[in-house]
Amino acid sequence: MARVFFALSAAAVLSSQALHTSAQAYEERSLSEAEAFEDLLVMREALEVVHPGFLRYETRDQINLDFDALYAEAQSGTTDQSLYLAISEFLPKIRCDHTKAEMPESMVEHRNTVATHLPIRVGEFDGRVFVMTSVADGVERGDEVISINGVSAEQLLDEILPYIPIDGYTDHARVDEFEYTTEFLGSGLDHFMPLLHGWSGAFALELNRDGNAEAVTVDAITYPEFLEMVREEEDLARNFKDAVSVERVGDAAVLRIDTFVNYREPIDPFAKFAEVIRTLNEDGVEHLVVDLRRNGGGSTEPTIALASHLIDQPMEIRSGDAQKVLRIPDSVRKNSTTWDWNSIDIEGRGYETWEDTGLYRSPASTMTLSPAEDAFKGRVTLLSSRGNASGSTMLIGMLQKQGGIRVVGEPTGGSVEGCTAGTMIFTKLPNSGIVVRVPVKRIITGVEPDEPGMGVVPDVAVEMDREVVFAGGDPVLEAALAE
Repeated sequence: MARVFFALSAAAVLSSQALHTSAQAYEERSLSEAEAFEDLLVMREALEVVHPGFLRYETRDQINLDFDALYAEAQSGTTDQSLYLAISEFLPKIRCDHTKAEMPESMVEHRNTVATHLPIRVGEFDGRVFVMTSVADGVERGDEVISINGVSAEQLLDEILPYIPIDGYTDHARVDEFEYTTEFLGSGLDHFMPLLHGWSGAFALELNRDGNAEAVTVDAITYPEFLEMVREEEDLARNFKDAVSVERVGDAAVLRIDTFVNYREPIDPFAKFAEVIRTLNEDGVEHLVVDLRRNGGGSTEPTIALASHLIDQPMEIRSGDAQKVLRIPDSVRKNSTTWDWNSIDIEGRGYETWEDTGLYRSPASTMTLSPAEDAFKGRVTLLSSRGNASGSTMLIGMLQKQGGIRVVGEPTGGSVEGCTAGTMIFTKLPNSGIVVRVPVKRIITGVEPDEPGMGVVPDVAVEMDREVVFAGGDPVLEAALAE
């Protein structure tokens, strides 16, 4: 179907502007120029001194220019909201998915308690935005969103995507967090639209439904209501213990694992996979499709446990990490917290200078991962998506390159060779209350990407055809089962 554009009438534009009610607006806190500059200097020191990927993808000259632009934003004073937006625009230029800014507590409280979220979840197909899930009257799954409060969907994509961090050059993965992510308290769309265009308690939606223009006004919902909508409709899990499911499809089985996060409510992942795979082997299943498309990573132990249940030969895992400093200096510590300072104080632990990188590298280590006693006995296919990152991308890349397992789906986000992640410090800027996540470790997998700065390139690339998806089909799964 050809793309259809609609123009709002003058009355409709005025109506959409009226939806921006002061009751929904966040009460910004003013910052003097000196206060804003102090915050930026605290952030800059943490990034410059600690971040092991700070200049991994960018030149020193360009980073300096980017900092100059930040300082210019703060001249003559600013607000906590404006400074947060400026920092959020700067950090993605480092090209590290784990380097993010968290809103001040007062802004987080506002977004958690005041109805400011869209009552829909959107999906992007070929540069167009469609409704995937809705709890709004008059809005249906499959409707195309032409504009929101008078701002075109095309403009919102162009404006918001640069604020979304990615690893390396995986720019195609930005749209995944535009659609949905708890990292941004709902979605990149819900997160950045009010910062760019004003807070709103209701939304004037301009929709394209089968070529017909529809104008609908919907009330905003709270973040908890947004989460309930998404989890009920999309069956998403936050913890590994709830994220593993199996479905039989003809002679094959689909093992879906939506997250590897196993630190909030931990279970034994080896026991979990042993139980699942043992049953599949006993049932004589010959083809196992492992669906990791909704998995953005998490804990290490579940990835190792899964790998051991999928391989049929011993596999060498070359691993290590690198840090920029042997000890976090006190000037950074005083504004920062972390899970365990001892884990990132590596003095005397055998770290050595790593060539010309400016980093200290842990002694090279290689472990042999043997197939588990209950490892799957048949053929394995992995499903990938642009939503894969961090640990899930590294696992998929390792199994593809070293385990000989075929990958079907979309190119992933993340970094096959290792992201800057692991342990992080959380640096709180003293005047605005903004928290900047700064990774301390650069992971080294020993796996080379097909293209520099990229994630996994699937063996069989499959595009998510919009018409097939809205008709209830799954092009990636269908391609995998046909393998």
